Formats: sequence, C-alpha cells, structure tokens
Amino acid sequence: MNPTISYFCFSNVCVKLITFPMGVLFASLELIYFLSCFFLFWFWRPFFPVFA
Repeated sequence: MNPTISYFCFSNVCVKLITFPMGVLFASLELIYFLSCFFLFWFWRPFFPVFA
C-alpha cells in the first residue's frame, strides 16, 4: 500500500466527514431562517398593513 495514496484516501474521507455535516447544517439553517422570516411576515401582516 502506497503511503501517499492511503494518506490521500484518509484525508479525503476526513474532508467528506467535515464538509457533509457543515453543508447539512448550513442548509438547515437557511431553511429555518427562511421559514422564520416567512412566518414572522405572515404573522405580523395584519398588524402592519404597510407590508401587505
């Protein structure tokens, strides 16, 4: 087994393990941010006719 190839595979797995949860985290944060903005806008709309 070539040490450089094994190191590359190991670093590739580490990068995937790090980037995949971060991508899921950022996607869920964007979804939560969008939903919270949407619900805030929908909830405050009767009180602020300017935004309607």
